[in-house]
Amino acid sequence: MAQNEYRDQNDRGAKKKAGVLELDAQNALLAQSKQMTNQMEAMLKLITNAQPQQA
Repeated sequence: MAQNEYRDQNDRGAKKKAGVLELDAQNALLAQSKQMTNQMEAMLKLITNAQPQQA
């Protein structure tokens, strides 16, 4: 009986973690690229605002 219960639990496949998405390589790279773009835009905004305005 214990073997049947063990088999039933393991035949269901891998359990997914809540809140975790599985991405293929292309989508993972796209997400990283988008995040880097957002970070670079934020840094550029800080640098632009930090420079003294010349007239």
